[in-house]
Amino acid sequence: MLHETVRLTVPGAEEAAELLTYAPSNFPELGPDRRRPALIICPGGGYHCLSDREAEPVALRFAGLGYAAFVLRYRVAPRGLWPLPQRQLLAAIDYPEDLELHLNRVVLHTETGADLIPANRRLADAAARLQVMQLSQYNAVGDAERTCEKIMDSLLTPLKADYDYIIIDCGLKHELLTVNALAASDYCIIPVQAHFLASEGIPEVLELVRSVQTKFNQNLKIAGIL
Repeated sequence: MLHETVRLTVPGAEEAAELLTYAPSNFPELGPDRRRPALIICPGGGYHCLSDREAEPVALRFAGLGYAAFVLRYRVAPRGLWPLPQRQLLAAIDYPEDLELHLNRVVLHTETGADLIPANRRLADAAARLQVMQLSQYNAVGDAERTCEKIMDSLLTPLKADYDYIIIDCGLKHELLTVNALAASDYCIIPVQAHFLASEGIPEVLELVRSVQTKFNQNLKIAGIL
């Protein structure tokens, strides 16, 4: 078993969190390069203490089932006030160095020459994580510019040199996925159905675009209303 302690530092925190690993070793007969499902265990305690019985015993149980288990010993009151525990959890699951690897796996090459990155049900998980990042005022460790509104911009950076155009299809609601798309774009096209009620929503969309221009992407321009 691979067992070690990783210290997680978060800007502004007096003390670092600790991430304890409980990962079963790979053996030749089981496959030396075997990839295992992983989970992070956050012991309870009402943010005032950490329950030891909900830490290592739980991790060892999952390790025995073949999981790579991690126990996060986050900071609690009085030194670990909200939103520090949430920020430390996000630091534990944030691996920006793997972005290029993940992107290569999800790009689909078609016979027409156009490449696609399709959405799936995990997009809702991504939206929820972005919301947690926003509520906890979280920035990626060591990267003060990587705010929750600029995640997509950082994801697309490795792809920009390979394509003439990258088209992002998203909704018009004022939500973090849409803000991310606008923050990563040079131009936006606003689609509108040809009836009165649809046109009533245009001012709200224009206000969203202006907000993104002011806060996250001053180079964003409106290419047209379609």
